[in-house]
Amino acid sequence: MSFSYRVHVFCDECGVHHDLDFPISAGIDATLDRRLNDLYDLYEGREVPADLIVLQSNHFECPTTGKPFTQKNTRQVFLIRTA
Repeated sequence: MSFSYRVHVFCDECGVHHDLDFPISAGIDATLDRRLNDLYDLYEGREVPADLIVLQSNHFECPTTGKPFTQKNTRQVFLIRTA
């Protein structure tokens, strides 16, 4: 069974999690629930998919402050199962 996920990141600019509007289908454990699952725990000891690695170097605009930010800490990048 394939599940879809949305990517959320913690914003160091305003201190809130933001939905990146970046849906993915990841080959990860189907037992994950709809809570926040950080990349560090999900992929510890395994290769992180390329589309998620790219996210760590992208600049995003904080919707609260309007300032750009990046999030390289895998404990602050989350997947939330949507389906």
